[in-house]
Amino acid sequence: NQYISKAICESSCYANTQKTMELGKKIGRRFAELAGARSLKDLLSLPPEKVLEYSEMIFNAPTEYPRPFERVCDGKLLPLNPYEALRSGIARHVRVMAGCTSGEYDTASYGRSEEELLAIIKGLFGDRASEENLNRYINSDPSRERRAAIMDFRCDLAVRMPILCMLEAQAAGGADTYLYFFDYLPEGDFLRSQHLFEIPFFNDKLEIPMDMDVTLHQPVQGNHPDHSLVPQIQGCWAGFARTGNPGGPHIGCEWPPYRLDNKVTMVMKQGIWNAFRDFRKTDTSITQPLMNM
Repeated sequence: NQYISKAICESSCYANTQKTMELGKKIGRRFAELAGARSLKDLLSLPPEKVLEYSEMIFNAPTEYPRPFERVCDGKLLPLNPYEALRSGIARHVRVMAGCTSGEYDTASYGRSEEELLAIIKGLFGDRASEENLNRYINSDPSRERRAAIMDFRCDLAVRMPILCMLEAQAAGGADTYLYFFDYLPEGDFLRSQHLFEIPFFNDKLEIPMDMDVTLHQPVQGNHPDHSLVPQIQGCWAGFARTGNPGGPHIGCEWPPYRLDNKVTMVMKQGIWNAFRDFRKTDTSITQPLMNM
């Protein structure tokens, strides 16, 4: 169990709201109903396109079927909630680095009205996106634009909080962990750093557009990508792989580990790297407790 000594987790982590056996069975019954299946043989005979079609129908009803394709902790195949497992120290030998960007879902918000955004968020998160929770979050920072606050709330529940909860569980289990947050607006673009932002820089493939939404003509690296970020991001990823610490001269500062008694986030804003303690503390105090609902 010690072949892996380091891990870089991207694209969020599991949410601290595990699917129950009851919900798993409900989703299974609904899938069989959509497929008109009466036996396992009927299900196994479905063509791939039908499996995708019925799965999308379930996936697109998140209020009725939340987290439809996440694992079920059944006590047998998966004996523990993943957070409980990490807190127990089961992976204390694995150093973990993870993080997200400021505009993970900005592509999904572009061109939509505030009412549409709120409806989508409530559909995704149900009671966690109550009017009380949303208003508390939106009003917590008067200097932040209302639309940006709405999108930050969505990003927190979908990405930032799952990552934070995972790192805290891993840190509680005795491992070194490192947390990053990229807040970057590419030159001439109108979307903040999107999901996948770091990939073309780490791979040094800036000439190949990587789009979350091709219709917006806003690739994740920007239409005029900053080549100076390549050695910075490569240095962090490679440094972590070599030594277990992503900081150093390539970003001009040391990168302290994220610990429960010293909650440090490395923030990269327009190519400048700084370590912040209790980063976005107020936002976190509102949305992190919602992960346990």
